[in-house]
Amino acid sequence: MGECRSTGNDAWFPEDADTTGKAAALDRCGFCPVRRSCLAYALSTGEEYGVWGGTTEVQRHVLTWDLSDGTTVPDALDRATLLPELLWRAA
Repeated sequence: MGECRSTGNDAWFPEDADTTGKAAALDRCGFCPVRRSCLAYALSTGEEYGVWGGTTEVQRHVLTWDLSDGTTVPDALDRATLLPELLWRAA
């Protein structure tokens, strides 16, 4: 069972400007046993909001873009999750 099952929905859908809330949600995903399947679900259904599988909305957008452009899964995951989200917002 995922960490999200024992936490209220508000924790996973922080406001856009709430970087502290996003960081807390991402930390909770860190060792979740269903993280991969959660991310796969979010990508396959086009989830636009919230933290899913240890990623934010912006990170999933970058991941989806890179995968559709032929980037390998490991490289796409690195690009989407290793760089701070604020850099992506400025671009």
